[in-house]
Amino acid sequence: MIGRSEFRIKCGMTVSQITRHRALTLGCFVTDFHLSDEEKERLVMMCVQNKKTFKPILLSSGMVLCLFLAGCRDESASHYYHRGVDHMIENEFDQAILCFDKAIKINPRYAMAYFERGTAYCSKGEYDLSISDYNKGIEIAPDHPLLHNNRSVAYYYKGEYDKAWEDVHKAQSLGLQVQPEFLKKLREASGREK
Repeated sequence: MIGRSEFRIKCGMTVSQITRHRALTLGCFVTDFHLSDEEKERLVMMCVQNKKTFKPILLSSGMVLCLFLAGCRDESASHYYHRGVDHMIENEFDQAILCFDKAIKINPRYAMAYFERGTAYCSKGEYDLSISDYNKGIEIAPDHPLLHNNRSVAYYYKGEYDKAWEDVHKAQSLGLQVQPEFLKKLREASGREK
């Protein structure tokens, strides 16, 4: 399995975006005027690895790194969403689902939480639950191409190829370039070209 940084870089994220995502997910914040992105990443990783004993640090470089202290929690939907995404990266789908459940409980109109929870269910082979979440996400954000794309994958795995094609066409009409490998598999399984 690849590490988090490798995963994010392969997904096109910069080190700065990785650092910001980790900081937001952990409930810490970084302000800095002198450190490189790599140095920030190292410090955030130090925070991750030692989060139970880590104390707020003021470094001579002018950087302040703070971690939420015991008893001080961020209970926002966004917080649980980002924690769920981190679990997804680590292939911890059950933990991710629990986090997305909390995010959705706090904000029932959080389309991306439905998207991610649907993706977690799909990764576990629970396609009906996955499709249900994508449907809810599409009710909230009907023009989000990734919801249609991922629902097409769930339909594909269920053998519902006509529905998969409908979602492929919708995702494409919304500007998404569907993965050629998936289209090839769908063509072969469905016996259709489009």
